[in-house]
Amino acid sequence: MDERELGRHLERAYFLVAILEVIAQLFDKQDLHSVVKPILMPILGSFFYVVTRRINDPITKLILLALTFSWLGDIFLMFQNDQELYFILGLIAFLIAHIFYIISYKKAVSSTLYGLKLSWLWYLIPVIFGISLYIYLYPGLEGMYLPVGLYALILIAMIILAIARFGKTKVESFQFVLIGAISFVLSDSILAINKFQISVPYAGVIIMVTYLLAQWLIIKGIQKHLMPDK
Repeated sequence: MDERELGRHLERAYFLVAILEVIAQLFDKQDLHSVVKPILMPILGSFFYVVTRRINDPITKLILLALTFSWLGDIFLMFQNDQELYFILGLIAFLIAHIFYIISYKKAVSSTLYGLKLSWLWYLIPVIFGISLYIYLYPGLEGMYLPVGLYALILIAMIILAIARFGKTKVESFQFVLIGAISFVLSDSILAINKFQISVPYAGVIIMVTYLLAQWLIIKGIQKHLMPDK
């Protein structure tokens, strides 16, 4: 089996396990959830490694680190209902994952491409959204003002760096990464609203669908930058 075929199998496996995780959330199947959620990021990471390993690019290592800390975040958040400490640890793990994504976005550009520059207004959108969300969450944050505020800043930075790739990479790579980053922000926003403000109907399903889609889109976007023919 060559790496391309193995990559296809791993990608299909990721979507299959993702569907199982969404089913577990929809029907509150905790046993299924505890089995499938911890293997999602390892499968996605294996896919990315298999399809990009021959390139031996530093960006690959950054993405794998981002997925590793995402996996740790997944594990910690599985126990957030038992102790608040696990939520904080999950927050820290995902914050670090986002930092690695931000660095990878900054590196996943090409100096040989010169596209149209976006208006500064595009960069203002995530800033306004992040500030508005934090103000909305603030009354329910209690002792979490600083960590949630720091996390919000990192999320805003991730979107801005994704936007900044416009004209500096292949169009498809830019689109995949930006949509993935937006989907990640939506997932984290719903999680925060559900935890600190109001109960969101089907929150678990919405959070996981947007999160799992976000991770795949970002990975595919970076892959398309590294391997434009894929």
